[in-house]
Amino acid sequence: MIFVPIVPIFIIYFIAAILFGLVILCIIKKQFRRTKNFRRIGIAALLLLAMARPAIPNGNAERMLSNLNVFFIVDNTGSMAAKDSESSSNYRYQTVARDIKAITNTFAAAKYSIIVLDYNIYQAVPLVSNPSAIYSYADSFKPRSTYRSGDSNLGGLINYATERIQKYNKRYPKRKSIAIFMSDGEDIKERTAFDSKELRNEIAGGAVIGYGTKEGSTIGYIDSDGNVDESMPIRENGENHISKLDEENLEYIAGELKVNYMPRSSSEKEIGVIDSYIDSSQAYERSDEKADSSEDLYWIAMLGAIGLLMWDFYAIIATLLLERKAAK
Repeated sequence: MIFVPIVPIFIIYFIAAILFGLVILCIIKKQFRRTKNFRRIGIAALLLLAMARPAIPNGNAERMLSNLNVFFIVDNTGSMAAKDSESSSNYRYQTVARDIKAITNTFAAAKYSIIVLDYNIYQAVPLVSNPSAIYSYADSFKPRSTYRSGDSNLGGLINYATERIQKYNKRYPKRKSIAIFMSDGEDIKERTAFDSKELRNEIAGGAVIGYGTKEGSTIGYIDSDGNVDESMPIRENGENHISKLDEENLEYIAGELKVNYMPRSSSEKEIGVIDSYIDSSQAYERSDEKADSSEDLYWIAMLGAIGLLMWDFYAIIATLLLERKAAK
């Protein structure tokens, strides 16, 4: 049997010592030697055992090893609120959120981080091993208000991401990093300017994913809650602004980083380039060996605690009924 505590082990030791002391007290002191006291100590002990999470090893799990850090470098400026996929059912940012979750699910056992450009450039999620943090961020992913959205400074975004990746590479020298750049390619400059050699030297691979179409689409007004009002398109020089996928710029970025480029004109299609990258990449380590896994037994302790609680509840009710009968 093994134990996988759900709380720090010192807490379990501390509570166990208290319960042991109470048992000794109840045994030594006659006035405390009551069935109800031992019963309630038993309830606490069983709950403590459940917190210690006992389990039996069974070795049935498939091991998936990874020495990989996955960095999502995400453009979430106002143009990502355009709706110009082939199905016209999703905004660009919605497809980005969906892809982030799909890629996270694909890279099992990796560490993940999200770096974002909206009204500012910042690290939205630090490097974490728990994918639920990434899923939560993706579920709440929305564009910034039209009045707060900043310029599409993709070069600044990439340079900032380079600094963060360098930091983590120094911290984890035995791990490898990949960069997933997600944008429609629109930039404040005709061609994105960044230190390509710096980032290229820091990553083992990745992908550039383009969102939108060459025909483009208008962009609705975005309120402070991230809701898009398509009836109020953004205007520029007296005309509705049309945001278009800049494939030439995205292909340039991919070429500089020496990674694959893939357009996402259809949000319904799978991200095939990611799967093919995993199959061919030496950065991502997989193994079909059987790993040590376990079958939880904490539920047995919980059932025991529930049984003692029901006994205690019955004893309390019985005592109250006797007292009421005696009063009559």
